[in-house]
Amino acid sequence: MRRIAFCMAGLFAVSVATGCSNEPSMETMKLTPPVNVGMQPTTGEPAQLAAADALGRIGQPAVPALMEALIDGNPVVRFQAARALTYMGAQASSAVPALMRALGDQDESVRQQSALALGQIGPSAAPAVPQLLQMLKMASSLPPPATGTLVPPPVPPTTNPGINPTLQK
Repeated sequence: MRRIAFCMAGLFAVSVATGCSNEPSMETMKLTPPVNVGMQPTTGEPAQLAAADALGRIGQPAVPALMEALIDGNPVVRFQAARALTYMGAQASSAVPALMRALGDQDESVRQQSALALGQIGPSAAPAVPQLLQMLKMASSLPPPATGTLVPPPVPPTTNPGINPTLQK
């Protein structure tokens, strides 16, 4: 018991001496999250992810370059450009026409990320509503996913050869 109390007192002393407490050492609410938080970085090299993060943090001054990147020949570049614009939110409102064009991209991940970007932009993206509704309806016309296909139906005991016949009755 003494040992536990001594250890707890030592930890408390260290936390007081180093400034650790229940309060954050800096105002984390003022920090903006990186681009990749809440998004799955399914595409791209680490350098591309870092570049998308940086461009997203730069904000509005990077929008013209990102609009050009949305028509790049490489789908990874287009995807990361849309991710950076998603991160900017309303600051990327001038990219709405480019993002609307990207809704028709041949790469599904670019289309999805462009839709997410338009949603983050908010009311300024209202011209995209008809296209987004069309995407929604196209997706809803797909057949529903199969359910229960991974688990085979139970085998009745009388047809299961591995069970002792005397236990089947």
